[in-house]
Amino acid sequence: MLAIKSSVLVVLCIGCITTNCNRRAKWPQSAPTDTTRAPMVPDLYNVTIPPNIAPLNFKISADAENYGVVLTGAHHSGLVIESNSPSILFPDKKWRDVLAKNAGNDLVLFASIRQRGGVYRTYAPCTLHVAKEPIDPFIAYRIIRPLFNWWKDVGIYFRDLRSFDEREIISGTRFENGCVNCHTFLNNDPRRFVIGVRSKKFGNACVFISGNTVFKEKSKIGYSSWHPSGKIIAFANMQVKQFFHSTRSEARDVVDMYSHLEYFDFNKNMVRKIDNLADARELQTYPAWTPDGKTMFYCAAPVLWERQDTVPPRNYANVRYSLKKISYDILADTWGKPMTVLSADGVGKSVGMPRVSPDGSFLIFCMCDYGVFPAFQKNSDLYCMDLATGNYWKLGCNSGESESWHAWSSNSRWIAFSSKRADGVFTRIYLCHIDETGKSGKPFVLPQEDPDFYGSFMKTYSVPELLIGPVSAGPEEINRAVRSMPEVDAATSATP
Repeated sequence: MLAIKSSVLVVLCIGCITTNCNRRAKWPQSAPTDTTRAPMVPDLYNVTIPPNIAPLNFKISADAENYGVVLTGAHHSGLVIESNSPSILFPDKKWRDVLAKNAGNDLVLFASIRQRGGVYRTYAPCTLHVAKEPIDPFIAYRIIRPLFNWWKDVGIYFRDLRSFDEREIISGTRFENGCVNCHTFLNNDPRRFVIGVRSKKFGNACVFISGNTVFKEKSKIGYSSWHPSGKIIAFANMQVKQFFHSTRSEARDVVDMYSHLEYFDFNKNMVRKIDNLADARELQTYPAWTPDGKTMFYCAAPVLWERQDTVPPRNYANVRYSLKKISYDILADTWGKPMTVLSADGVGKSVGMPRVSPDGSFLIFCMCDYGVFPAFQKNSDLYCMDLATGNYWKLGCNSGESESWHAWSSNSRWIAFSSKRADGVFTRIYLCHIDETGKSGKPFVLPQEDPDFYGSFMKTYSVPELLIGPVSAGPEEINRAVRSMPEVDAATSATP
């Protein structure tokens, strides 16, 4: 037997291994004694998981003397765990072996407890669907306190999804409690990305990372999207105002007083305007390129107020963004005419955060009752559009709480998204399978080594980005750039 953290015993294969053969035959049991689902935290019933995910450790929230699990698959003899603690911790190597052998098949998990007095109980079987397609092995995200006025220790980190190894990319504590935001990667590539920074001492700027090159440019790049060629990056230049409600569960709200799209040209070190979108009476945000680089989706809404010194403006709750697109020729550096894809007036909702799948088949976006920031809207849900037909539908992975900030894996079969479904307060990251028809499987929360982790972690996760490899640029190098004077003082052809 192998001891795990002194409280968990792990035995491979379902057979007579200990000296007490009769005990092994009874415990843990792989035949349910009732139809009640196991009180699992987190819930794993019917989730779809990738074949390269870290162990999905969980807790059996029941009062018992002992806890046991039997995990079986068509192509594995089985994995048995006994524990004196309600925490079930899968051994990493054996977990990976089970998943690898059962890719594209189902696993069945039986959770049992031995109550005081020797009473055994085995809950209804839990099915885990193991997809054939792997997820990108790394993920980046921002961690921040869920407070409107506290961002001194905000940071961006990346994590190996095959294990629990997390590393820092950048932290505001390294540059006098500055803020970091709007990190965006080029084509899921950990070597090419941009990070927005805000600091009283070092100014508002963005840091570009390209391989071993790190430089700072003093433009503010919000909600950015790389052109697939890597030659330009589109972004929103906006004035964001936060305000507060007094009677709803999410007190915070956000309005863009003005917002228009621009792009940074790396060859010319220049921020440039998009002539065909130069409309002072329109709010524009959330650019998103198609994989061929010929089309950019974005969201736009009319400005409904005259004065910009009143926050919130009188008609803020009537602002609804439509989904639009515009063509682009990178060789000629010319833009086409904007077109409406999904009208806010037609759907009665506000569209935000569009992202196109890397294979060009689907576009996932948020819709909520109004406004520009779905993360603060309880009714925000994820929708998927078939770009070949224009048909769209509400994904099955939604909950009764806010869904927002989503990103595709490079093979277009997985998304990572932020959700407040656990308690309506703390945002967590969920991973979800998307099949070739655009249907979503049941999502699962980003796994943690300790099943009690989320119960005591008083910070939120947001803006997940799936990556094909680890981030090689170190935090020391990135933070040196933040503290430096801008190496690139971009010229601009854009109006302020």
